[in-house]
Amino acid sequence: MENMPWSDWVRWCHADQSQSDIDATVLTLIDLSDRSKYRTPIISAHVEEQGHVAAGYVVLYPGALGSLGKLRFRAQQGSGNTPSIERIERELLASVIRTLCNAALEQGAELVQAISPLNADSVTDYSVTDWSCVSFAEPDSARDSALASAGMNPVAKLIRMERDEVRRPLASPTIQNGILGFKQHDEISTRDWHSIIEATYIETLDVPELNGLRNIEHTLEGYASTQPRMTQPRRPGTWWVIQDGCVNIGCLLLTPNDDQHCELTYLGLAPTSRGQGHSRAIMDHLDRWATTHGFERMTLAVDIRNKPAIQLYQSRGFVAERFVQAWIRVAEPENKVTLSTRAL
Repeated sequence: MENMPWSDWVRWCHADQSQSDIDATVLTLIDLSDRSKYRTPIISAHVEEQGHVAAGYVVLYPGALGSLGKLRFRAQQGSGNTPSIERIERELLASVIRTLCNAALEQGAELVQAISPLNADSVTDYSVTDWSCVSFAEPDSARDSALASAGMNPVAKLIRMERDEVRRPLASPTIQNGILGFKQHDEISTRDWHSIIEATYIETLDVPELNGLRNIEHTLEGYASTQPRMTQPRRPGTWWVIQDGCVNIGCLLLTPNDDQHCELTYLGLAPTSRGQGHSRAIMDHLDRWATTHGFERMTLAVDIRNKPAIQLYQSRGFVAERFVQAWIRVAEPENKVTLSTRAL
């Protein structure tokens, strides 16, 4: 196993999935690798000890962002499942994670992220709006323990929400002072575009721990890289600056994942424009755009602490589908550029 290429290790790590899913994952990574500016955009690592094997991989995305892929541990045949094996699993996985994080940061990643599933304790009503009061089961998987041991920090619990056309509420008159405008981001200067995005991060309730960790140009480069190759003709831009009159007050970023599915990547307003009734108009714009361009499904992720956003999305037909824990590791202070910006 020592000389296996990264693609073989990716297949090994995803061995619990169907062959078609594994093939699709590898092909996607090969395409990313072919287009990447990084020397080694997909890095695999493994550790073998007394017949036990742990392996994983990290993907370097445009925008100086590293993302941990799947990890896997295989115990020596016949060793059973004992406390000693559980300890070895945690230790070997932590060693793999440290190696992968170090390799990504050495190539210029500002941040390495990982996502773990969460289980909400005793939740049967997914219409809850104040998820910050809901308790979650303590992470007890070897993977989560290994993430912590490897120096990764849990920064936020996120709700993945989803809506299809059936759930979309009927349009209703929007009550607000004035009429909002939506201008394509490339119709304003790059400086103004960056300024309004950074203004939306001030006192944000969505993963405030990320402010100051990444260069804003890198963050936007990462967002742009997620735009897929779609079968339909090129759609108009999906990034807008939101204007109240001639004043830039916020931004809206959408990411079409395919021809029917779109991700609400980021929605933010500057502090002075919050609480003014603008959110309904913004969601009306989003709904009109999605209908015009034939999207049947919309998804998003939101911090469980962001109660106003959760209430807004629920009022527009979004429902909680699952919960995840976001983990990060950043470059050492002397090796990173500190600007007001975000990730994930």
